[in-house]
Amino acid sequence: MEGKTANPAIRHCMIHDGKTQGIYIGDNAKVIVEDCEIVVNTYPGVTIKNGSNPTIRRCKIHDGNSNSLWSTDK
Repeated sequence: MEGKTANPAIRHCMIHDGKTQGIYIGDNAKVIVEDCEIVVNTYPGVTIKNGSNPTIRRCKIHDGNSNSLWSTDK
């Protein structure tokens, strides 16, 4: 999900076993992630980049091979 017009809502999902991150949010996106389980991903469960402003509520992020959450402005 990228770009300032990206405004999706992801709810009640299991995101698992990704070869990269579970969710990538970039380039000023506004995303709502609620009641999800994000597990066993190679890179961070959630990556937030470049001025994005997500809302993450009641999620379980665990058992990945990297960080659970990674945020950077680069």
